[in-house]
Amino acid sequence: MATNIGTEPQDIPLNQFLGQMAFMDDVPKKPSFQAIKDNNNHNFTANTRTIIPGWVENHDDGGMFNATTGIIQITVPGLYWFYCTVMQERNDSGDFQLSIFKNGTLHVNTNDLSDSGTTTFQQTHVSTIIKCEKGDVIDFRVYNSSATSSYIYRNSYTHCGGYQIH
Repeated sequence: MATNIGTEPQDIPLNQFLGQMAFMDDVPKKPSFQAIKDNNNHNFTANTRTIIPGWVENHDDGGMFNATTGIIQITVPGLYWFYCTVMQERNDSGDFQLSIFKNGTLHVNTNDLSDSGTTTFQQTHVSTIIKCEKGDVIDFRVYNSSATSSYIYRNSYTHCGGYQIH
């Protein structure tokens, strides 16, 4: 039983008996990351979902994000929120999709439908909450049904992130 300042049940325990978790600045960080696209555009392969590689991390607490491959490896089980926002330079028609995959299976998807190719830049966003186990793999993929000259724009116009909710 902790030693209290005072003798009543509502009295405050002495810090020496609370341990490390009593101090807010020592609370362990939950896994999280945020990254922007590197200085290279990402080109589409027509009618194929491709993982968006080539990121620059702003932070990666827990080491779960591989900025080179764009793959997230879950290190701590729990409930996570993930998002990806991309700017597409649209140079041809076809429907554009942005997806979040879990363990190689489509989890959520967005679709802007077909366009004549006259839209120059287009911003698209996808986000979701996913229950993850240690070792699960999450990734962000793009798709265009017919495009080979459209691409995902670089730098801060395209960004992604995620964090453990609990």
